[in-house]
Amino acid sequence: MVSSEMPELMGVCDRIMVMYEGEFVDEFARDEFDEQQIARAQSGIRVHTN
Repeated sequence: MVSSEMPELMGVCDRIMVMYEGEFVDEFARDEFDEQQIARAQSGIRVHTN
């Protein structure tokens, strides 16, 4: 599923992968979903360090 609607994604997905300017930035599992962290990733800021 591809969407920019965060509530929709968080409601139906078990994993969210974030891209910024065409590049993969970060990935979040269901137990890691935090709208603020995902928003930072959408801005190009890497949240996870691994």
